Amino acid sequence: VVLMLYNFIQSAEIGVLAGANPWRSRSPEWQIPSPVPEHSYAGPLVVTGEPYDYGLPGSTYVTIGAAGDD
Repeated sequence: VVLMLYNFIQSAEIGVLAGANPWRSRSPEWQIPSPVPEHSYAGPLVVTGEPYDYGLPGSTYVTIGAAGDD
């Protein structure tokens, strides 16, 4: 319990906030800004890449279409 309280207090006082995408993920939930706006996505999501293309420079996994695209 003492260790938990120590970690809690230390994190609250000097903890560093995580960035918008700390894991550099390309999944849809990490492509929206933080804090999340009222309407998360401007349009429908289209998966355009392969799940293991992380190492390829410039590869795209998800594209977000314009509002009204179906």
